[in-house]
Parts: sequence; C-alpha cells; structure tokens
Amino acid sequence: MNPSLKQSLWLEAAERATLQAVDGERALTRGWQRYRLRLIVTYAAVMTVMLALTASLFLAHSLAAGADTAPEPSLARTLVSITVHADGASAETGQSVQMDAEGRFSDGSVQPLTDGVRWASSDADIATVDSAGVVRALNPGRITIEATRESIQGRLQFTVLQTASPSLTSISLTPPTVTLGLRQSLQLAAVGTFSDGSSRPVGATGIWRSNNPAVAAVDGGGLVTATGTGSALITLTEDGQTAQAHIDVPVAIVGLRIDPPATELQVGQSQQLKAEFVLNDGNTRLADRAVWSTSNDKVVQVDQNGLAVAVGTSQAPPPVEGQSTDPVGTAATVTVQQDGFTGEASFAVFPQNPPS
Repeated sequence: MNPSLKQSLWLEAAERATLQAVDGERALTRGWQRYRLRLIVTYAAVMTVMLALTASLFLAHSLAAGADTAPEPSLARTLVSITVHADGASAETGQSVQMDAEGRFSDGSVQPLTDGVRWASSDADIATVDSAGVVRALNPGRITIEATRESIQGRLQFTVLQTASPSLTSISLTPPTVTLGLRQSLQLAAVGTFSDGSSRPVGATGIWRSNNPAVAAVDGGGLVTATGTGSALITLTEDGQTAQAHIDVPVAIVGLRIDPPATELQVGQSQQLKAEFVLNDGNTRLADRAVWSTSNDKVVQVDQNGLAVAVGTSQAPPPVEGQSTDPVGTAATVTVQQDGFTGEASFAVFPQNPPS
C-alpha cells in the first residue's frame, strides 16, 4: 500500500478511535473498506464511459461503411439527350467516316454510347450508315445522320462532296521519234501521268501543233502525215503539260525513169538515153550504176552508157488495097535497172528514107 495513503488511514482511524472510543485497528479496517468501495465505483464509471465511446465509434464506422456500399445514384439515372460527333461533317464520294454518339444523363453526367444505338441515314442514295456508325459517301448531296437510343435521338448534318479529279503531272508521246515516208501517216499515242500515280490516255482535249507543217502535219487527234521531206516537231499541250515527238521525213527514191521515155528512129539513127531516179520530193537524181537492156536487139541495141541505136525493122507485109501506105515502125523496149528499181523507154524504128 502507498505509505502516504496508509498514513492518512491511520490518522483517520486514530481520530475516530479517540472520538468514538473504538479500537484503532478496527477503525483502520473500516476505512480501508470504504476506500475500496469508492475505487470500485470510480472504475465502474470509467468503464461505462469507455463502453459508450466504443459503441459510438462503432456506430459511426458502420454508418460510414454503409454510405460507401449504398446503391449509386447513377443506377437510377435516365438518358436525356444524344449528340452525334464525327471526324468531319463532310466527305468525298467513295470515302468512309466514323460517327460517334455521346449521351447526356439526368444526373448531369456525359459518356459515350457504344451499345443499343440505332443508326440511320436520311438518304441512302447519297450515303449509307452501318450498325457501327460508319458512313459511306456515295453521291454528292446533303443528308442527316441519326442516332437513336431509348427513344432519344441525336442528329448530324453530313455533306457528300464530289471527289476532286487528280491533276495531270506529265505527258509522254509514243513513239517519241519516228521516220516517215512521204505521204505516210502515223497515229501518235499520248499517255498522261496524274497526281494520284495513275496513268491513262490523254490528248483528246489537248492542242496538237507542228512546227513545220510543210514536212509533217498533225490533226486534232495526234494523226501525223508526212507532207514533205525534212524534220518537224509535233507538240501536245494539255492542262499545262507539254510533250513532243520528233518526225523525220528523209528524201527517198520512189522510182526509176528513162529520158526520153519514147523515141522514133530510122535505121542507123541513135539516141542517148539518161536514167534518173525519181525522189519523193519530186526531184530526180542520176542513176550512175544503171544496167541497160533491150527487148529486141534486132531492132534496137543499147550499150551500158545508155546509147540506143536503131539497127533494123521487121519485114512489113504487102499493103492491102485501100489501106494507108504509110510505113509502120517496128517496136522495141529499152529497160534500165538499178537498186531494185526499173525504168523503160519505148522505141519505134522505121526504114531509112530513100535518097531523093
């Protein structure tokens, strides 16, 4: 026992013993009993307060836990409106655009709508929309795309534009270089390359020109005709792009002739012949390696220099009474050849005139 407490009890017992004339030890025992009673009462009061505080804390914790697990107000919310969004409110024909629906609810919340949305197009000839909200642009025009859920509708105006045509970036002509004979024709082929990488024939709306129509002429479709000898440049211009083709029309041999082409001789007379190449530009050129021959060397003979000599005539039949007695010449043909070309000259040979 605490010494100070024991001393206090002893003093109280002594005082009571003196006043009431009782035994000191007895008084001490009673004092100790009263002290224990007060101690028990105090302990019980403290425990009661602690139990009450613990109960209050438990109740508060239970209420807080109950608040956390209470049903969310969102379960009772309702859809109020739908807004339709897209990456763009227009597209070119052939393109596709994804539509998205966003819902606003009665509790003020907003969230994407992924399930239960029905999509519709006001004109399927202009654009269609599938169940996932993908719009396919078909023809130019303006339509309305509609999203519906729980009888709530949202709309978006959508425009389909005509697809822009790719631009022409270059032109090529085929063949790029060509040699033609005089009066020959050739169709040039024009192919254009476009900004989208594609290629296709062009020229129908372009402008065709020749820088030398006297050599090569061209029509509006690219048909080239050689009109003379020399060189010409054919140009096609379309949508700011240009292409050219080089045309060459060389001088060429088109025939071989003998000058003069027809001769009448009396026996013993001669004629110097000349062999000439005929060129495609209308000019002539001497055939310097010509080979000469005759169809009847009893009538006309010819050497390799082209000198023809009348050597005889065939026996003429006696004249018939009433017919002309004019002499009839004997015919022969002189031929010349070179480089695959052939020329001919005709001769008529008559007897010599008798001396006068």
